[in-house]
Amino acid sequence: MAKYGFKQYEKYNDEKLDGRVKILKEQYPEVIAMYEDLKSSRKVAKAFGVDKKIILFIVNPEYKKKDALRQKNEHHWKKYYDKDYHKMAMRKYRKKKRELGYDYKKK
Repeated sequence: MAKYGFKQYEKYNDEKLDGRVKILKEQYPEVIAMYEDLKSSRKVAKAFGVDKKIILFIVNPEYKKKDALRQKNEHHWKKYYDKDYHKMAMRKYRKKKRELGYDYKKK
């Protein structure tokens, strides 16, 4: 069991119990066959109830590596983070919570 912060977090060894897994590895051959038949990642994704990018990752593993490298090099999370804006938004949020009766003192 891994310890994260104050909570005990147990990692799932069985992918059927892990809520993050959308398509099981035993379903991969079915996904690939359906993709080869339909030639449309959107239709296959709709049939399985997932995003088309997941289908593309399963059908073409090189695409997944390329996408991971792009995200790493792009630092996509930095585009949206404005420190001053975030600071003012948090002040406004905490003020609203204080007015509602919640206490936000650091302990």
